[in-house]
Amino acid sequence: MTSQEVLPKAAVLRILEDMPDAITFEELMDRIVYLFKVERGLRESEQRKGKTITEIRKELKKWHKPA
Repeated sequence: MTSQEVLPKAAVLRILEDMPDAITFEELMDRIVYLFKVERGLRESEQRKGKTITEIRKELKKWHKPA
């Protein structure tokens, strides 16, 4: 994350409101990082900066090797 990338406070507050009353620090940070990545992915998609589905499928084929 760079200083240019931000996560709206309202989004963080929604995370906190949706979480149980007792959570670990790691759980909180995991959810915040997850939300940040989703938000960033949506912005990149809107700006056409992400990979195409064709590119992603090619990458996935490299990962999956039939048994």
